[in-house]
Amino acid sequence: MHKLFLPLLVIVGSLFVFPSQAQTLHLLEQRAQGNTETNFPQPQLLPQSAVAWSIPIGLVATGTVLLNRLGWFDLNLSVRDHLQYRKYRARYVDDVLQFAPMAGAIGLDLYEAGQHKNWRPFLESTSSIALMVVLVHSIKFLHIELRPDNSTWNSFPSGHTATAFVGAELLRQKLPANYWYIGAIGYAAAATTAYLRIYHNRHWLGDTLAGAGIGILSALVGTALTRMYFQKK
Repeated sequence: MHKLFLPLLVIVGSLFVFPSQAQTLHLLEQRAQGNTETNFPQPQLLPQSAVAWSIPIGLVATGTVLLNRLGWFDLNLSVRDHLQYRKYRARYVDDVLQFAPMAGAIGLDLYEAGQHKNWRPFLESTSSIALMVVLVHSIKFLHIELRPDNSTWNSFPSGHTATAFVGAELLRQKLPANYWYIGAIGYAAAATTAYLRIYHNRHWLGDTLAGAGIGILSALVGTALTRMYFQKK
């Protein structure tokens, strides 16, 4: 991972110091210990920590400020060049890697559904993913930013990055604290996806920062709204 993405890893890594919003593996451990009750956390629209909430908002805000139309073209160009852009090297890795964290989260959901007929975690994930898709493509439709390769005007925000980070955050939520390293791997895959989007000349730095923030926000809000819905039933 390139040194310019170390701050991004540090920022999103701080999410791991907060209590997991634990679902699948934690519930399995409870049942293994003889606790048959499913004790989900009380639904909350906002994360318990203001710091955790500020991370995705800060990423979106920073990405928006870095739009070329706001006078940051020279900076964005220098960042892209510094990341050693090569047109055809590892061209399609990011197209596949973006789905890796999501696959892990959905896999845990399906295991829970198959073993215990509990579909709530799966619905939390699908609602979060749906929210991410709606947000990303609604903004892309506004044609705010031209791609670095001058192909289209839907560069902002990065859909690949948002997909990777919504999956990484969903995976983190479903894991208890002692499985933190699996969540860290998910976030590393997401950060690598963001890096490759710049490396392959498909996105500017701000596009990927905003995409990361939208992905994390979608996971937090989608999960919370789904829990609120089931709580009211």
